[in-house]
Amino acid sequence: MTFWDLCALFYDRAEQTNQTAYEVMLHLVRELIPPGSSVFEAAAEKGAISLAAADKAASVACTDLSKRMLRVARRKADRQHLTNITFGIRSIFDIGGPDGAYDVVIAAQVLHLIDTPEKAAAELRRICRGVVIAPVCLLKDLQGFFM
Repeated sequence: MTFWDLCALFYDRAEQTNQTAYEVMLHLVRELIPPGSSVFEAAAEKGAISLAAADKAASVACTDLSKRMLRVARRKADRQHLTNITFGIRSIFDIGGPDGAYDVVIAAQVLHLIDTPEKAAAELRRICRGVVIAPVCLLKDLQGFFM
């Protein structure tokens, strides 16, 4: 069991501590997705971005290393009756598949957490024929939370 599998039980609560910044990020990312595009999300956690993109995209691949995170994301997609979203365990360093397979590739809140972000970024660029989106909510967005 990974650290992220353990976090899956309470991860929604952690996101709620910075709800305003997170909602703004979801909105901005969704706006960057062209209608009818193919979307790949790496390190998707519980799938909030993948789910937000699903009504706009032709297809969404929601991936993470955590089985538990993906299980929660799949349940959320089922509750929303989303049929254009798939789920899979993938490493951001070795995604697999052909070059340029996706119109949009998303890796939110992850590159700053890994030791070799340039390696992950290269893999994200490899599978993308359009735009790579890698948003991060900065600590200043948490202003007041630690007081």
